[in-house]
Amino acid sequence: MKASRWRHCSPREHCNSPRVEKHDMNGTISKLVYLAPTAPLPDNAAALPARVLEALPDAVIVVDGTDRIQLLNRAAERLLGRSYIQARGGPLSGCLMLKNGADGSLILAPLAHLLACDAHPAVDYDLLVRPDGREIPIEGVAKPLLGSSGKSAGSIILFRDATTICATIRKLNERATRDDLTRLVNRGEFERRLTCRLGRLRTGEMHALLYMDLDGFKTINDAAGHAAGDAALRLVAKVFQATVRERDTLARLGGDEFALLLEHCPAELALHHAAELKATLAGTEFRWNGHRFQLGVSIGVAMISDRERRTTGELLMEADLACYAAKRDNSGVQTLHRQMLKKVEHDHIPAVHTL
Repeated sequence: MKASRWRHCSPREHCNSPRVEKHDMNGTISKLVYLAPTAPLPDNAAALPARVLEALPDAVIVVDGTDRIQLLNRAAERLLGRSYIQARGGPLSGCLMLKNGADGSLILAPLAHLLACDAHPAVDYDLLVRPDGREIPIEGVAKPLLGSSGKSAGSIILFRDATTICATIRKLNERATRDDLTRLVNRGEFERRLTCRLGRLRTGEMHALLYMDLDGFKTINDAAGHAAGDAALRLVAKVFQATVRERDTLARLGGDEFALLLEHCPAELALHHAAELKATLAGTEFRWNGHRFQLGVSIGVAMISDRERRTTGELLMEADLACYAAKRDNSGVQTLHRQMLKKVEHDHIPAVHTL
């Protein structure tokens, strides 16, 4: 679909216009484009009356064959933070400074980049760097202009502020990856991150998966109602968040089950973290309408290393079985021997390390 065949419509037109979602390699939304059909853009900027250029909501820059600025409309002046008088005759690179939206690197040839976007639209929005240092996400495209002889006479660039659309994307992605109640990572996102970690596993690396099931949670629901249960889950999430490292992934899997991916963590440290989580929660009292409840948790630990390749499902099952053993034996924290998994799955009699 050529950019010249479409225009970005206003928010009022969105409801009647097709929406295109562009996704990155992880499946999260990286771009939202609302499209509405319009007439093709003339190849010659002179064909556009000045009053039309001024009325356009999109920013317009026209450069000559040496990439020097010949025209800016008012939308471009506002977005660039420069007037036409300041920019006229100057090089485009001195007026239009862009960063790559994916990695933040400076785009050294903005015109060539935008010309390429016409044929191969970028996944991420570029960042426009203004003179005041502000960085604004934009969506832009450029097309060559032809003179009367049919030869290139310069280029026309159209771009617009994508700040509002980026905010919408963030909200959509958060809804898709976060648990509504606790705002922790949800099960789907946790499994995706765990799968990515397994795919990047290197020789000598050690990570840990903790599977956590609350003790006595049913008592809270039965005695005080589901509203109290929801409040208790939110409190547990805050307690766990205050204990884990920033680089680790804490998730609510559903119900009263949580999971934690500890990256670059040997077995001894993983068991220490598990014991710390259990002790911290045990020292937290949940109160609801005059009632007091003691919180507790059983934790199963599964270690991840390059010595034995496993799938995401196999690791979750191993940690879940270890958690079951910890809850059954009231031992707190357990990790299973891998060679005993089949026996545990069959008769729930695990070989364990207990902490």
